[in-house]
Amino acid sequence: MKTISLAQMPAFETCYALTIHKSQGSEYKKVMLVLPANREDAEYNPVLTRELLYTGVSRASEAVEIWSGKGVLESTVRKRTTRMSGLSQHGCKT
Repeated sequence: MKTISLAQMPAFETCYALTIHKSQGSEYKKVMLVLPANREDAEYNPVLTRELLYTGVSRASEAVEIWSGKGVLESTVRKRTTRMSGLSQHGCKT
């Protein structure tokens, strides 16, 4: 392992990564959403839905940057969350 002094480091800005789920209820100036590069991966991922995308975008107060492969954003926007609680089977409205 090589040690270098902070003075030798180029200028940088510290950033943190959170999942969209962990960010709920919080607000940030800038948000970057990183989605899959492959459209097929997005289509078969039950978590990548319109609602998740909305939650991620709505965390930003100033700017949003979305990184995704071709067709991934469109696939995500078309897919809605499917609830699997079973409540409707018991007469409960969801």
